[in-house]
Amino acid sequence: MKLLKILGIVIVGLITILLIVAAILPSQIHVSRSVQINAKPETVYKYVADFNNFIKWNPWSQKDPSAEHIIDGTPQALGHFWSWRGEDVGEGSLTIEKLDPGKRIDSKLVFASPMQGEAKDIWIFSENDNATNAEWIYEGTLKYPLERFFGLLMDGMIGNEFETGLGNLKKMIESGSKNNNGL
Repeated sequence: MKLLKILGIVIVGLITILLIVAAILPSQIHVSRSVQINAKPETVYKYVADFNNFIKWNPWSQKDPSAEHIIDGTPQALGHFWSWRGEDVGEGSLTIEKLDPGKRIDSKLVFASPMQGEAKDIWIFSENDNATNAEWIYEGTLKYPLERFFGLLMDGMIGNEFETGLGNLKKMIESGSKNNNGL
């Protein structure tokens, strides 16, 4: 009986410590990566703001080529929408909410499964010596307590995917600009 009491105190103590640590961890996540692309900002912007192109270079579409995709709305316009459903990539959607043509795209990212949540998908384009610096940003809120621990791993996980996607985007735009003016 005394052993059970000690075990109970230890378990309650560990849970308390974990909850205190979770309260101290950041409640916001911000992951960003960038790449320099040898094309004008308007060209890169148009390519990213069209989800018909987005599904060709983003790393998650490549991981699950059999996923179903629905693209709706006018490319490069508010409300342009892409949803996906796949065995490996789960289910979610991306909707353009704010645009500054040639400079910035803000989209709402919604995850429906395997986990539910929302985040911001942001793109910032700036000209740099006849090329474009394209920055891809993921921002979101981490729920207390478990998501805050998961947040410690997000930069490495999402950051690696962003680097792959940006490399794919750079390759597609730079090879496409030689063949068809960047689109």
